[in-house]
Amino acid sequence: MQIVEAPSSLKPFLVSKAIKVFIAGSIELGKARDWQTEFIEKLNKERSLKKVDVVLFNPRRRDWNDSWREDINNPQFREQVEWELEAQKIANIIPMHFEPKALAPITLMEFGLNIQLRCVAMQVDGWNFIPRLPSRLVVHCPKGFWKKGNVDIICARYNIKQVETLSDLIDITIEGIRVLSKQKKL
Repeated sequence: MQIVEAPSSLKPFLVSKAIKVFIAGSIELGKARDWQTEFIEKLNKERSLKKVDVVLFNPRRRDWNDSWREDINNPQFREQVEWELEAQKIANIIPMHFEPKALAPITLMEFGLNIQLRCVAMQVDGWNFIPRLPSRLVVHCPKGFWKKGNVDIICARYNIKQVETLSDLIDITIEGIRVLSKQKKL
């Protein structure tokens, strides 16, 4: 398993046949725990994935500096945002976790972007959104997250898989990798 952290180049993975996983979710410093490390460690311990070509895209940036202006003209900030958008675009699986104590505005935005990518707009007596199948997005939004109701409704409406625990999110990601690995061998 290869772990690619922001802002490493994504170019080698644009044509890679590896199964690509973008671990999306709360990073809000000071409010969200580093759940990504737990996620990565559990996937690394999974024996059934040892021979599978998997790339994990981790947006948690070790050299992040809170003093960076969140501005399109700030090269470090822009690089981070564009890296995350591109990594999500090329990912096969996107497990998404909402930390209960975090506001997670960027995670909510990415949730909406991934829902939009899942849908095709068709003109039939107005605009209807027809879900594509299957979804590459799996969501863990626990009780206590301030916008859980919104996330639950959107997941139900667009048939997005939701899980009860972070452990379940990890397990379903492992299963998704196994399924994709078998499909690639056929």
